[in-house]
Amino acid sequence: MVVPVYNGGGGHRSSSTAGCGAVLDGLAADSEVVYVNDGSRDGTMALLRHVHAGDARVVVIDLSRNFGRKWR
Repeated sequence: MVVPVYNGGGGHRSSSTAGCGAVLDGLAADSEVVYVNDGSRDGTMALLRHVHAGDARVVVIDLSRNFGRKWR
């Protein structure tokens, strides 16, 4: 599962550690959650690093700046 994140430092910890972890525990296949930090300017990256440290199935990608959404 891939989860884009932008300035979401307040709400991702509970969903990452409890919600996603519980779902991954229930899957028969090996799975992971990939968070893509889209240039957040709040405490999002520190929070994602904390979540990753607690669960190896959480992968964090930190983009160099905010690329936003490109709809075509």
